[in-house]
Amino acid sequence: MPTYDGYIFDFDGTLLDTERLGVDAALAALARFGAHPPWQWCAAEPLVSMARLRTRLGTDFGIHLDCSDDELTTTALGYWLDHRDEIRPTPVVAIAVELAAAGARLAVASANYAELVRAGLEIAGIATLFDAVVTREHVRAVKPAPEAYLLAAARLGVAPGRCLAYENSSVGIDAAIGAGMTVVDVRRENRSPATDFAFRKAIAH
Repeated sequence: MPTYDGYIFDFDGTLLDTERLGVDAALAALARFGAHPPWQWCAAEPLVSMARLRTRLGTDFGIHLDCSDDELTTTALGYWLDHRDEIRPTPVVAIAVELAAAGARLAVASANYAELVRAGLEIAGIATLFDAVVTREHVRAVKPAPEAYLLAAARLGVAPGRCLAYENSSVGIDAAIGAGMTVVDVRRENRSPATDFAFRKAIAH
């Protein structure tokens, strides 16, 4: 198996099991301003932005909220932080720990907000593993645009083609591939024998 000079991890659903909390936070924000869509509806599409969520709400239910995107976002962020103790690490964390112990250079590339990513990494006790953390505030376009991965590689001082990315979503995989990286899809049903080996044992030298 090839070795790599940098390892870049998605945050939500890849390192930490935050996706249920993310949906709950979005629903709490919507509820505060009078909208109560089903949980499964909210979870059916990645939560890219409150603007996108409002568009879906109007298209699917004819609901138009009398509040700003910033008000929705602030409410959702507050809910998320208040419930951050619910977050649990995924098995991918063990890979990050092993790689860091071997001296590998690690980064996070996330479409989430810096405050939430930092809080999640701290609560899981893994914040010190990463040499760089890139979040939505650092880029002009979030995933599936490759910018977060390209910036993470640059901050590691590693060429994108020498990075291995770990992802759990189609948009994230597209972003990493667009950056010229090899990607491990950590969703078990989508792993091939080759990437399964990378999932279990990625060694940096």
